[in-house]
Amino acid sequence: THTTRYRLEITREGGAGNRYAAQTSSSGLRPPNKSKTPLAGKPGRSLRPEGEKKQARLMPTHNRKPIMSHYSAIGFDSQNDDAFEHLIHRCIDHISATYEGKTMEYHRYDDESGAQLWLNTDKHGNIRAVEPAYHATTVQHVAIQGVSRVDDDGTAEIHLWLNGRTFDGDECSDGDYPLIISVPNGQLLPRKLPGKTTTARLIAIADDDISTYADAAAYTATQTGEGSIAANAVIPAGMFTDSGLPRPTAMINGTVLATACKTNALTGQTYYWCLLATYGMEIEAVYPAKAFTTPPQAGNIISGLYWMTGSIDTPAKT
Repeated sequence: THTTRYRLEITREGGAGNRYAAQTSSSGLRPPNKSKTPLAGKPGRSLRPEGEKKQARLMPTHNRKPIMSHYSAIGFDSQNDDAFEHLIHRCIDHISATYEGKTMEYHRYDDESGAQLWLNTDKHGNIRAVEPAYHATTVQHVAIQGVSRVDDDGTAEIHLWLNGRTFDGDECSDGDYPLIISVPNGQLLPRKLPGKTTTARLIAIADDDISTYADAAAYTATQTGEGSIAANAVIPAGMFTDSGLPRPTAMINGTVLATACKTNALTGQTYYWCLLATYGMEIEAVYPAKAFTTPPQAGNIISGLYWMTGSIDTPAKT
């Protein structure tokens, strides 16, 4: 597992246009001019004012932060700290949008393939989190049970119920099953989100133990004895940990409805995207290319453990 932490030094300048200043960083990289406009439907508030520019440079610091392996599932695999630092430099050169939180700034890179990286920085420019994501379009209905914000890195974990629609006091009284998901932009979430129903665009990022079966019959043939699991099933595994602390993970068995081999435009690395039909929902999932010996196809059953993330739509006012 790679470990490191970086410092993103940011200065602001007045000037025409809402663009990056083309200045030389300490690494010799030159951030090009790039329009900074948010994607439609993406969360955010207090975008950097029009007419303001920034220059950014990345510098290693002595602090260290674990870098998770989920990056390879969207084509951002790196072999060592130096390669990862170079990758972050390149993302800084092409940041798509910046959002202002209470104590954090959120810088999002949008790749042409749909892959995303969120760079969360404190007000001093220290990168506190580098979060993988994907621009999903498949919608799920959820009830928000609770939100736990992580103040030191700007992320948040959301406890939700899939297809939940009503509450009895503070508890969701229906819904198919609970999930914990991690979102990169915790300070941009509405403060009164718990107790609300809304829509979400969940993403399952392959975490471990990915297995593929030709079809439901092939999968079912492997399920013998007690403890068998249906071909389309979701188990909120992250809610049952030895430490007692929930994690945003889930075991998902799903039927492949659609699949595509994606190429990350920034790195040239390939990864797989699949739309899965599982119990209670359809969900988009991403995988490193090495997760499959042969490309997945429609009708396959894919079973595995996933890191759960996504975006939550702002609930309608009631």
